[in-house]
Amino acid sequence: MSEPKENEGAKALAGQDIRGLVQEAIQEFLRHKQQETEPAHRAELQEERRRREQLESQVRELLQKTRESELEVARARMTGAVRDELQKQGVTKLDLAFRVIKDDIRQSEHGDYVVRGRDGDVALQDYVKKFVDENPEFLPPRIKGGSGSSGMAGDATGARFDLDAIRPGMSEEERRQVHAAIANLASQTFKS
Repeated sequence: MSEPKENEGAKALAGQDIRGLVQEAIQEFLRHKQQETEPAHRAELQEERRRREQLESQVRELLQKTRESELEVARARMTGAVRDELQKQGVTKLDLAFRVIKDDIRQSEHGDYVVRGRDGDVALQDYVKKFVDENPEFLPPRIKGGSGSSGMAGDATGARFDLDAIRPGMSEEERRQVHAAIANLASQTFKS
């Protein structure tokens, strides 16, 4: 009877050995497969990281361009608002006047353009009006003459020229007189 027990024990040991061998073989196979696929996974992860970093860089560039565009639009709006206000006040030397006052102007929290004054913020309209009042050299020259003057331009000799006389089909002499009157008026305007 001891022989069958030994046989059963040997079979059990052989079954465990086979089971252990199979488990070891499977583990070895899985380890080998993992080692084969690991470099591919690493390469894939590195490629994904490179693509992510590239996309993040593009997003940062786009955000920077958006900020720059928004600043440019804000500057253009401010420039337009200031120039419009200067024109409303009758300023003829817009570029010069704009360059003088542009650094003082900022946008308030409410979106209005203001200038910081001694007593707080001053509205753009009020600031420009005060600036023009204090600097009349930015306004067009005053028209010479009094209450009896007419709307006709005169040259240096005192001759007058009627603007309604300009018409198609004028003679050569009439055209020369018109050109001389316009040139004289332009030179008087730019002297002021």
